[in-house]
Amino acid sequence: MLTTVAAGRVYDYSYCIGMYSQSGRGFWAPQDFVLGTNGRIFVLSRGVEQLGQRVSKITFDHHFQGQFGSAGAEEGRFVWPRSIDLDNHGRVYVSDEHVNRITVFDEQGAYRYYWGTPGGEDGQLNGPSGLAFDSHGTVWVVDSMNHRVQSFGQLGEFQSTFGKQGSGDGDMEMPWGICIDRHDNIYVADWGNNRVQKFS
Repeated sequence: MLTTVAAGRVYDYSYCIGMYSQSGRGFWAPQDFVLGTNGRIFVLSRGVEQLGQRVSKITFDHHFQGQFGSAGAEEGRFVWPRSIDLDNHGRVYVSDEHVNRITVFDEQGAYRYYWGTPGGEDGQLNGPSGLAFDSHGTVWVVDSMNHRVQSFGQLGEFQSTFGKQGSGDGDMEMPWGICIDRHDNIYVADWGNNRVQKFS
């Protein structure tokens, strides 16, 4: 048995889920995942070039429940998918840093809509990477190449933005990942500045 000790706690290895596959029951370059209801996991595969981009649904006990999305720039498809999360209705949101949009599917994987246009103005996106929901259902998107974080309603209506390019407190240089705690504090992985910043 593989055992790891971290911060005074012992973790025993349990199992792994998945295997390499260009389609079907495995993953191809899994980029992100999110835990859904009823023991379901949504795994985002980035694939390679024009192959393998998709979201796979699988359970903790290794039952493959299907996949949705595919390679391409058309609606409901992905080019460079980066991050995945679920809203409070179980809808699936996927950021795509190449086509600068957020694509939304229902819980069964049916394409619903997308939002996002390329650019640097408020509400526009340039290389969206991490995304996460707060307790109010607002989605926060790391707008990596604009060196900021933006918040949107679930239909894509712009709400607010913070951050600018730089290395000072609150500045960012190609931020990448995001996490929101139960108190709605926001943590941003500031890739170019080699740090994690907290905003509250």
